[in-house]
Amino acid sequence: MLGILCGILIFFSQYGNTVTTNSFEWILYSHNGYDNCLLYDQRLFCRDHDLLSNNISSCTQGTTWYFSTLTDSNITTDDLLKWRIPFETIERYADYLDNNSTNSFICNCTHDRIGVRCQYLLSVNLSTIAELSKDQLRDLAAREVALHTCLVDMIKCNTGLLCLEWRQVCDGIVQCEDGADEVGCHDFELQNCSSGEFQCRNSMCIPHEFLFDGTFDCMDSSDEQEVGRIQQIFGSCPTITSWECEERLCRKDEFSCGDGQCIHWSNLIHHQNSCKSTRDLAYQCELQGLPTVANGICRQKGVSQYLSLSEEMSADFHILTHIRSINTILKYFLKGLPPMQNSTSCSLGLRHLLVGSQRKISWNHIITYCPDFIQYPEQLVLSPVLKMFYNKSRIVSFYNGQNFGLALPKLTPDVICLNGAFICNGTLITSNNSTCWSFENYLSFGDLPFFPFSYLFCQMVKNQLQNNLSRENSQPLIINSQSFICDKFVYPMAVRRINDGYIDCLFGEDEQNDQYNITLPYRYRCSDLSITQYVSYQQLGNGVEECADGSDELSNALNWHYFRCEFAEEYPCWVFRSAYIDNIDRANSIQLPFHRYCDSERDTRDGHDEKNCSQWVCPQDMHQCRTTGQCINKDHLCDGDFDCDNGEDELNCSITKSRWILEVQCNNTNEHFCITQHFLINQTLHRPCIDYWKAGDEQLDCIGGRDERNVFVCPDHHILGDRFLCDNATKCLSHTAICNGIIDCYDQTDELICFWTRHRCSEKFFACYDNKTCFLDRCIYKYNCHNNEHLFWCPNSYESNYRINKVRRRSNYLLFCDNVELFNVSTALVPSIPTKSIVNPQFHGYCNRGFYLLSKIGQEPVCFCPPSFYGHRCQYDRLRVTVRIRFDRRHRSDLPPLLHVLVVLLHNRTFIIDHQRFVDIDEEFSRKHKAYLIYSYPNLTGNYSVQFQAYDELELLSVWEYSINTIGILPVFQLAKILRFPDRSLPWRCPHNHCQNNGSCYMIVNNDENNYFCLCQHGWKGNLCTESLKQNKCSSHALALDEDLCVCPYGYLPPHCFVRNTICEKQTSIFSSTNGICLPFSILPPHEYWYFRDSSKSDGSSKSMLTLNKRKPNEEAFLLQLLKISHDYPKLLYLVNIIIPFLTTDLSLHNLY
Repeated sequence: MLGILCGILIFFSQYGNTVTTNSFEWILYSHNGYDNCLLYDQRLFCRDHDLLSNNISSCTQGTTWYFSTLTDSNITTDDLLKWRIPFETIERYADYLDNNSTNSFICNCTHDRIGVRCQYLLSVNLSTIAELSKDQLRDLAAREVALHTCLVDMIKCNTGLLCLEWRQVCDGIVQCEDGADEVGCHDFELQNCSSGEFQCRNSMCIPHEFLFDGTFDCMDSSDEQEVGRIQQIFGSCPTITSWECEERLCRKDEFSCGDGQCIHWSNLIHHQNSCKSTRDLAYQCELQGLPTVANGICRQKGVSQYLSLSEEMSADFHILTHIRSINTILKYFLKGLPPMQNSTSCSLGLRHLLVGSQRKISWNHIITYCPDFIQYPEQLVLSPVLKMFYNKSRIVSFYNGQNFGLALPKLTPDVICLNGAFICNGTLITSNNSTCWSFENYLSFGDLPFFPFSYLFCQMVKNQLQNNLSRENSQPLIINSQSFICDKFVYPMAVRRINDGYIDCLFGEDEQNDQYNITLPYRYRCSDLSITQYVSYQQLGNGVEECADGSDELSNALNWHYFRCEFAEEYPCWVFRSAYIDNIDRANSIQLPFHRYCDSERDTRDGHDEKNCSQWVCPQDMHQCRTTGQCINKDHLCDGDFDCDNGEDELNCSITKSRWILEVQCNNTNEHFCITQHFLINQTLHRPCIDYWKAGDEQLDCIGGRDERNVFVCPDHHILGDRFLCDNATKCLSHTAICNGIIDCYDQTDELICFWTRHRCSEKFFACYDNKTCFLDRCIYKYNCHNNEHLFWCPNSYESNYRINKVRRRSNYLLFCDNVELFNVSTALVPSIPTKSIVNPQFHGYCNRGFYLLSKIGQEPVCFCPPSFYGHRCQYDRLRVTVRIRFDRRHRSDLPPLLHVLVVLLHNRTFIIDHQRFVDIDEEFSRKHKAYLIYSYPNLTGNYSVQFQAYDELELLSVWEYSINTIGILPVFQLAKILRFPDRSLPWRCPHNHCQNNGSCYMIVNNDENNYFCLCQHGWKGNLCTESLKQNKCSSHALALDEDLCVCPYGYLPPHCFVRNTICEKQTSIFSSTNGICLPFSILPPHEYWYFRDSSKSDGSSKSMLTLNKRKPNEEAFLLQLLKISHDYPKLLYLVNIIIPFLTTDLSLHNLY
């Protein structure tokens, strides 16, 4: 039966419904006033309004063809699409063909140009928009003309030199001097979602059905697990443009890099994991030895050559040629720094000195122009009240008029101070008294959960700042039924944040809190019941131990790292969602899968899954350990790792790699190499060996615990592995800390184990036995001691972590399916696109998150911006509402297979601000749709709403409308909904027609009975069809909703419904031969369609995939499930419930689609 199910799986993958998209690259479209837009990744990339020139009248780079000439030559609109003529021009030609309108003309461009007048030059090497965008974003180090993204609408904000970015609004941290970025946010924080919705951590709402489905729907990603495949896309955000990256919201404990990358906020202090865009170093790049160019960007190009020569020169700084070499390389690298000649700027000399430029001149400049404490950056960057100072005496004394070949050993400031003007409890306060810390103490603030300096400034003003900031200084929460207030904070937060695993109070009093004993859904109780601690399901298995006992990573039940919700149909997703589906908390009672036992991988905290395995039966393709009974891959025999707990898999192995000469003393048939206390006392009397059966017995025989590497658990709850155990089994050290001349263990065994004398080797260096050789990284194979003692206690060279590359034993079901030969399915390999270079690399990053084309004679870059940005270089954040919706068709079999959906952003239910379109298809697993709705500042006073209209041809079937109350508070808001049809006939007309001028009244299905929508007759518009619509741009067979908003019938394309989608007509023979039905889409790009087979016209030739033989009468139902066995758990792909009463004959089931 399982073989049959595996066969059905392949069958379904071959014969599913298909939506085919024919891409038309480089066709310019118009939308909402923008006339130069390119469609890429289902988004319009548009040129800024202000850059459009009205003086382009000639067709110098193409051929002028009048419409009449095109008609005489039988040229169709499809031909113009192939010629990449702008779509607005194609619409005019279609109108000319149908209605004999104005005889205009086209400019047929050469192969390397596009545009109404062929004004844009295409790259010779890059044929698609995807290639062009990827090429212009890929090289971060070369972005020397880039700009930092700024939010300039809605909020006027003094944050210092680094402007406010949209993700910093309502993030719980005051950035603006007057607090403008957090105005109104606290009311939004306390709003509750409706029943049937999940509240994201940023307080926005999504349907419960969107939760744990393997796709991010919350902008801050709080609806999915923080693991696996779904997180990988964010790693490439700096070098790609996508919906997921541009709409990603960083958490409160993170800093936004402006491109979808989020780093922990503490990197603003120590910069150990900086933004790839270096936004965290903006205007202060010299802190990391990089020059800051005029726009605040760090110049990274050339730094590798500089650092390598600088290191060489530091070893022999008396050689003048080295200095000349440095200056040659720095000529370009330091191009962004202004010259010091005739400058009296103190900080400029410091900047040159920090990057190693003209050190002697810089040193004299500092002596002449600088005070005792040098403020740099001179203007504030991270906060309006955070200032950094360098101690002049430290710099002057280091060089002392000489040693200018040396780089400063410390590039970071000496003192950090708080003073200035800032908003505290709603009042703007100015303080000239400073509270200062040394840079070393400043680093300790990085241990706090989020950016603390606005809070610290306000406490300083109150004279309540503690020298020792810790949780012990905090007071209990002030809690009521809806909100709580952290210690010394003023603004309330929603109670849903208590005991959710995320720290929202600066000192963490909202977590491990036993004042609030209400357990909310989607919470996992940590195993240690002596404390009240929960984490959110999203944090399970994310690699960070939020539970004090680590049970959110490795519990007594299972290893959460392998319990991943990555696809909606998978079992882990269902377990997490079940808290809403049937109110059963399955996550707190989940058990380890059966096939995870006895696989040599410890999956539980107490290791019970790898004990008592002697009676275990292994699959035929696995090796069973004789003593422990564990099952291991046969490829893992003699690979240098202990896979069986006692290492018996490494006995009787031929020696193929270098090893310490001492290891030869052990009998490879029944002994393991092991340095014992006895061996250290007397190397002549004792050998460094133990019997193999002593390994893995939970008794420490070897120094460092090498014999118990697979069974001993370190304080971090992970097995010892390649680490070194010391101090009465209380400390586990990295293998790199062994024999490096630094005593890390109190019992000193980490150094005593290398029992020979170190002599002349310095700390951090490994000393060979011959006392002649010292090197820094002993496990790197390019260094060698004579007897290979440096290879002692080194992990396998191909492993980053102990046994990390071991392939886990898969489910027997999956192994069985892999061995069943059902179909000969061949898969064509997709060739990779070769990497190419852009024509003008000096413009790398010129358009921020957009891309550019060259205009005029190929010298001027013109930016095309994604919907989330605007400006001539895409440098400004766009105010917008994003939409994520899905239709619920499950109970409506009467709906047409295609629904054309119009989404509009409305003001006062009358004025249409923006609109988008998409097509919804009747599918077994409904897809989600995304759309941008753009608006401009200043805001119109009144009410805003988003309306969805579903059409079948020109017939309106249903209307939904949702109010938006965050415009004016949030620059970006996401609306996520499931659109459900009413349980009644469609369309749902109003009981009484409220519309004027013969308009049709429709009920808005998600609102009360007083809300309705008027679909107006030709010549009218408005909420009640009372406004005259004398002119519109729509074709005669379209439905005109506004001057520039049309609804097209099947087969016609927006925006104005003149151009026909002829794809189905062109492929009639193909569809008819397969009994298929083709439905063209009325959306862009052109030539999209949906194809499905008409089962009523089947010729009966389809092959039976499953035959049921039933010989006894029975009225019970059959439940047929199509499962895909992957990883640990089954994935449900199809389910059929069949009632077969009194069946006494065979039944054959054919293709179910």
